[in-house]
Amino acid sequence: MPAIDEQVRLMEQQSEQQMGGPEGFEQELRKGHTTLTEWRTELRQQLLIQQLEASRRKILPVGDEEINLYWEKNRKKLSSFWHTDKLDQARDRVRELIQQERWVTARADWELALVKGAKVWVDRDIRQLFVTVPADHTH
Repeated sequence: MPAIDEQVRLMEQQSEQQMGGPEGFEQELRKGHTTLTEWRTELRQQLLIQQLEASRRKILPVGDEEINLYWEKNRKKLSSFWHTDKLDQARDRVRELIQQERWVTARADWELALVKGAKVWVDRDIRQLFVTVPADHTH
């Protein structure tokens, strides 16, 4: 995962710059009761999860008719954000918006499938929390 490792390195450099150097950054980490190694590990895990979720979100199907309807319904607002009133110029962004909205439900369904398919659990209480998620995803 060289791209992830590079992101971690860049974020570490930015944090050091914002906090007056490596010593300042490590001092802030100590205030948060963590170490640089733990921070890097946690950040790397978060970035990997974001990458995985982005790849899952991008495969959610969105038809051309859905894109057209979404555009028509939200044209005024989207045109002002994106400085275009042409759907052809905004089609990919509209598709991504629809996928982001769908991801809320799709993510919950995906996580539930992972939980139900898991063969090993370290903490049975945590598993029970996942399995009893409300069907309407309003947790």
